[in-house]
Amino acid sequence: MKYSNMEQIVEAVVAGGNLEIVRLGELREALGYSRLGSNVLREVADELKKAGLGYFPEWQLDSNDQPRQHDEVRVYKKRSAVGDLVDAVLEPSAKNDEKLRSAGGNEAEILGQIRKLLA
Repeated sequence: MKYSNMEQIVEAVVAGGNLEIVRLGELREALGYSRLGSNVLREVADELKKAGLGYFPEWQLDSNDQPRQHDEVRVYKKRSAVGDLVDAVLEPSAKNDEKLRSAGGNEAEILGQIRKLLA
């Protein structure tokens, strides 16, 4: 997919359930650049953050010495259910550990409820 601006990337992320796979070349073109380099990657990262988006793997934009236009990043909407989970993984803390545990649910409890229903 081609994006001609950052707004189209935001729209694609939201339409994709708050997570979209985007190639570095597409991000570059959305900002109007013809080549990838560390300065362009830094600007892409800044523009994503300004748009309320995050990305992973982070190294693709933060420390990629040899970016290629076909390299992919997962772009996600921050302050969404998906974004909260991604951030919980990328930013380990006791609070985020609890978010992950809650998202996983209590599997033993769920199995117990299924057994009761089947009995």
